[in-house]
Amino acid sequence: MYPNLYLFKFSLLSLLLNIIIIIIIINIMKLNFLTITTDILLIIVVYAMFILAVIADRQYTIVNNSYNLVFFNNNLTYIEDIKTSRLKCLNNYKPMLEREKFFGVLEGCYNKKKNKYYKGKICSNSTDEVQINNFEDTHFNVFKNILMCLKRVRTKFTEANYLQVPNNENCPDNYRLCGYYNSFKDILCVKEKAHCPITYVGLETEIDHKSKKQYIDLEDGTYIAYTNETQTPLSLIPLDFTLSEGYPCWNYKRHSNITLIYPFTKHLGDFGCNPKNPTDLDKQYLDYRYIPISNVTRKLLYKDNDVYENYVDLPIPDDFTWDFETNFTLFQPKMEI
Repeated sequence: MYPNLYLFKFSLLSLLLNIIIIIIIINIMKLNFLTITTDILLIIVVYAMFILAVIADRQYTIVNNSYNLVFFNNNLTYIEDIKTSRLKCLNNYKPMLEREKFFGVLEGCYNKKKNKYYKGKICSNSTDEVQINNFEDTHFNVFKNILMCLKRVRTKFTEANYLQVPNNENCPDNYRLCGYYNSFKDILCVKEKAHCPITYVGLETEIDHKSKKQYIDLEDGTYIAYTNETQTPLSLIPLDFTLSEGYPCWNYKRHSNITLIYPFTKHLGDFGCNPKNPTDLDKQYLDYRYIPISNVTRKLLYKDNDVYENYVDLPIPDDFTWDFETNFTLFQPKMEI
């Protein structure tokens, strides 16, 4: 357990003991209540200043032999294993792209003559009107006809085996090095008898039978390679993956795609990296911490995830044209998320 947590518990216990002692003294000596209240408040203030000093020391000072337990961003833990499937992921595995999805279409009526969409309206019998049926959001779990599934380390396993160590220190005794866990080159250490998490994921054009890498055949002459071996030179340990037509947005809740968005798509307000001006292509809103792994066309991606047929029969407004050959790119971060 992290040493400062022991210190915090000890100081909290000391505070409680002091208050108890003061209460006992009140009962014995029948002291003035105002004086006693002032003393208790003074003790609490001193205690708060002490805790703030401990926090400040941890945040801004590098202390020898001080190690962090692993903390994760966006509730994502390190990847322990990768498997593929044609149907669904096995127990304890989740799709690699579980956060990526196709936004469904709103129910409504499209008037071809007026080139206008009426949300929630049921069309009349007019030949100028086309009914648009509602269909729900669909996760893009399948990439190039392959469902890639991740098994992430469990919390208890992590606390027992993993340590994050400042970049000016080495792994402690009985721990070994796995790789960088952030862009500051702080290192992740694992107990000697435990496995490192997945330390490398990348696209390769051939299989290296001499390495300890495992390969996923994308059936296009390329392979997604991965391993839990410590890399030379050290690499950033992969944590997250994303699917986007271009570089993702800094705000991971928004979508960088601002072209070829079907006008009646749900969540239109989430498209465009700049929420104040969705058509703004300024690079400052794009997240270049990600690096591309592999591409897939919109048509293939939609077919693999069973949404292509839903689009084929949709009415197309006059000012809209489909381009199903647009590429979606699978990205992984090259720096911390």
